Amino acid sequence: MKRYTITIATPLFPPDIGGPALYAEMFSRMWSQEGHDVSVVSFGSLKKFPTGLRHILYLFKLLPALIKADVVYALDTFSVALPVVVLGHILRKKVIVRVGGDFLWETYMHRTEEPVLLSDFYNEERPLTFKENTIFDLTNFIFQYADLVVFSTQWQKDIFLKSYSLDAQKVLVIENAFPSRAQRNIVPKNRIILSPSRDIFLKNKKGLEKAFAIVKERFFDPVLDVSVSSRDTLLSRMSEAYMVVVPSFSEVSPNMVLDAVSLGVPVVATEDCGIKDRFSDVVVWVNPKDPQSIASGIELLMDAKTYSEYMARMSKFAYTRSEKDVAADFLNLI
Repeated sequence: MKRYTITIATPLFPPDIGGPALYAEMFSRMWSQEGHDVSVVSFGSLKKFPTGLRHILYLFKLLPALIKADVVYALDTFSVALPVVVLGHILRKKVIVRVGGDFLWETYMHRTEEPVLLSDFYNEERPLTFKENTIFDLTNFIFQYADLVVFSTQWQKDIFLKSYSLDAQKVLVIENAFPSRAQRNIVPKNRIILSPSRDIFLKNKKGLEKAFAIVKERFFDPVLDVSVSSRDTLLSRMSEAYMVVVPSFSEVSPNMVLDAVSLGVPVVATEDCGIKDRFSDVVVWVNPKDPQSIASGIELLMDAKTYSEYMARMSKFAYTRSEKDVAADFLNLI
């Protein structure tokens, strides 16, 4: 097997949490074990600088690794992908961009606090600021000059193909890992509802709080746990939780849902989600814009018979996708 020199460009790396950190660590570990020369270039201390300046500084940080690389993987649509594409074009390096979210939609949601779903965001004209229009234009630039663009779900790929200047011939889908773990068959005594996430508008924490208040009118014992921790600690907490709730307005391929289902922990999640078709029967899907819908989803799992039914569904859920599968699929792109 040919050995490659690979650069992984990522905004986050452990102990940071998030999809890019998870996959940067996984790719680096697995490709290095196969004998490839892998370097990871993350933002690190550059995160303290504002957008724009951070991009410029990161470009110079990236340069030494990119000069000797056969290929560079950008694990972000905008923040690291822009410097990567610029340098890659100048140095004539192959660039593969993994799309894990939507920076424009997130920026718009943060500014306006308008509860617009990702699936609806591009369907009509919106009053974008100069910054947001610039993000849109630069994202198009990234897609134009990247050699390959990889989505984690067909759902987001379809949204972006209609909205951006993407060449369908260089766009593909590689689904996230879904490891097989030992399924649990006991019901926790303490009814802890686990819902940790960043404190930003699109995660819909206010909607969750309203929903939980409705639930508490009928049930006295559930406890809402929204504290954030490292992924290893989170998996331990998740295995002991009664259920996991992901009330975000939209999610592309949420690791929180994937981890919970793989552990056999019942999940309530936003129906505006890229993995809904794959996990349609094992997750309780709710309307994130309606606190009553979120509350009804939680209350559904408070019923012992229904709870046991969802645990049984997860125990029979045969779909698996290992980290090795994902790492091999990305490596084969070279």
